[in-house]
Amino acid sequence: MVTVERGNEPFGHAGQTAKICKKCGEKIGYLARLSPSIERSYGFTEPVYVFEVNLSALGEGAKPEYLPASPFPAAFRDISMLAPADASHDDVIAEIRALAISGDAVLDSVKLFDVYSGKGIPEGRRSMAFSLCYRASNRTLSDDEVDKIHNSIRDALTQKGYNMR
Repeated sequence: MVTVERGNEPFGHAGQTAKICKKCGEKIGYLARLSPSIERSYGFTEPVYVFEVNLSALGEGAKPEYLPASPFPAAFRDISMLAPADASHDDVIAEIRALAISGDAVLDSVKLFDVYSGKGIPEGRRSMAFSLCYRASNRTLSDDEVDKIHNSIRDALTQKGYNMR
């Protein structure tokens, strides 16, 4: 299993570089947009993206595990918040997942879909918006059940210092 984290390759465009790491934190590659000066030096008129991954570092025997699609529908809710500017979206997702444990209702996925900092956002903060997908493994969840779990996550995030929008 790997993670993708904010990176800093010397040839990469600032803010558009990521490192690929094993779960243990060992860097095994990168993804990056080339810096504009390098793009210009080669005569490129469009952005150029590069990547490198040491596949042998992933080891052998790692086979993907496929699960059958659930016969029960998902319920989606969004959360938008003001977070500290240095908070990574992975950390916020981990906090959301930790808060979502409730009976047989499962937080199936959390996806970041918007980040904004600038006019209207206090200095040292940024707006982050996530889409949350809820699904039970054995039945269809009611809107009331999903709303109860979702609101408890929002309340807990507020107590942790995030400002809900």
